[in-house]
Amino acid sequence: MYINVLVETKVKSNDMTFTYHVPSIYEDISLIGKRVLVPFGTRNIEGFVLNETSKPDNYDIKDIIDVIDEDVVLNNELLELGKVMRDNTLSTLISCYQVMLPKALKAGSSGNIKYDTYYKLDGDYSNIKLNDKQREI
Repeated sequence: MYINVLVETKVKSNDMTFTYHVPSIYEDISLIGKRVLVPFGTRNIEGFVLNETSKPDNYDIKDIIDVIDEDVVLNNELLELGKVMRDNTLSTLISCYQVMLPKALKAGSSGNIKYDTYYKLDGDYSNIKLNDKQREI
């Protein structure tokens, strides 16, 4: 299976899709609208799968490295909305998709998630002197 990937670069000349081969371990998964990690030049970068395609005859195709998301990030409506936004503005397609996403899903983001930590005390602490607020807590 082969897919067209829109890579996350800010270079306007890269405002197009690039074709990659999907390894057999990912062939049973629907990848359209998900982020993937792909080799691009000398580095590995993230991109969005826009559609499936047939193998081009005129050049060698590289394999994708990894599928980043389990769930679809950009559904069909968002994919179409991004294309309309690109056609009506002077923006690149990738910048149209990036404004639709939360910061944690953008390339280069650390994806920091805040967690709350709760502690539970086990045992008998009746011998500890507590004020009213401490007892309430």
